Amino acid sequence: MGSTDWSMIEATSEMEGLNIQNLSFIEWEHLDLSVAESEVVCLLGDSGSGKSLLLRAIADLIVNEGKVSLWGKGRESFSPPEWRQRVGYLAAEI
Repeated sequence: MGSTDWSMIEATSEMEGLNIQNLSFIEWEHLDLSVAESEVVCLLGDSGSGKSLLLRAIADLIVNEGKVSLWGKGRESFSPPEWRQRVGYLAAEI
């Protein structure tokens, strides 16, 4: 199998300068991430390390700062229900 030249693949999901605050402390600061179409990403970390917090921020379920976009369109291009419909988030506990 050949390797993929990721520099030639356009990102379909991007986060730039994402800042997420949980209660009184900053959990994630200046996070930048690009995910290409069909690319699989795995978040690993100890319990309480902020994995779910990050996913809730991407889904726009909690207040955060920074830029999150899908296919080149930022969150502000979508109504909150439209954004959540495109992002999708399934909580481990309800």
